[in-house]
Amino acid sequence: EASDDPTVFPSKAISRMNIEHHENDTDTKESGDLIEQACHHLSRGRNDNALQALRDALLHAREKLNCAKQDKDDFYFQKKLPIDEEDELEDEQEDRLDANLRSAASEMANILNNIGVVYELEGEYHRAMNSFRDALDVYRKMCHRYENAGDCDVDKTVNNIMQMGLAMKTHEKRQGLHN
Repeated sequence: EASDDPTVFPSKAISRMNIEHHENDTDTKESGDLIEQACHHLSRGRNDNALQALRDALLHAREKLNCAKQDKDDFYFQKKLPIDEEDELEDEQEDRLDANLRSAASEMANILNNIGVVYELEGEYHRAMNSFRDALDVYRKMCHRYENAGDCDVDKTVNNIMQMGLAMKTHEKRQGLHN
């Protein structure tokens, strides 16, 4: 009988991770390399190493997000008032800063989702659920990305939350049988 249990088939767990590559962005590439390392560790059953690689990627993503926030804050602080004809250039700059902020937040949300997958493999269901929920919060609040809108990363995270909810209920029922 075939199994969908990610602890038996690590490739199943990896398929539930949000993995994106941006070769042109050096910062994102570094996080991408760490995520790739995590997948490599998972495929060989080295969950602790995978979790550490993802934690390192999360630190890097948080730093990138903080820089993007600071850049946007600096832009607003230096913005001129009243509004004049040079606003078109400022609008373009503001759009770029918004895109950088959303990109950094998306990277962070993807990593949080991936950390949840590893926690699930470790049987740490509550930590996994918290990580999945944190990822979804970042997608919604900072990236303005939502489920059921054709966004595969967000949809994977929502699916992970639903699967984790079922796993937690099953786990609690099994524990109840032994008490």
